[in-house]
Amino acid sequence: MLDLLRQSLGSRITVQGPKLRLKAASAQAIGLALHELATNAGKYGALSTDTGRVEVCWGCHGDTFTMSWTERDGPPVSAPKRRGFGTIVMEVMMERSVGGVVDLDYAPSGVTWRLTCPAAGALEPWEHEPNFRGRGKSN
Repeated sequence: MLDLLRQSLGSRITVQGPKLRLKAASAQAIGLALHELATNAGKYGALSTDTGRVEVCWGCHGDTFTMSWTERDGPPVSAPKRRGFGTIVMEVMMERSVGGVVDLDYAPSGVTWRLTCPAAGALEPWEHEPNFRGRGKSN
């Protein structure tokens, strides 16, 4: 999804983070959240203008996995008037899928979505357990 957007929008979308292997359920939940964020950015947010940008970052720091989506240089943003299905996907379903916390901020400068969860909730064991003796780390 991000590759397709990046191809069509060039340098307006940047992605940063190490290559990590997500658990299947985590990948599905993150994919749905990113899809919702990208759709909203294209309709109302940073990607609805010619100058808006999106940065997607992720990483594993100790026992914690983090991921963020940050919009900049788009139209002024305000929180939605009602809590719809998309918000539920981006927050509640995401939190339940990985046992984490989502912070969704509608700052006037752009939407920021942040996921913080235990690495064990989102990543395959060999990605966060140094002594795991199963499958090798992803390359």
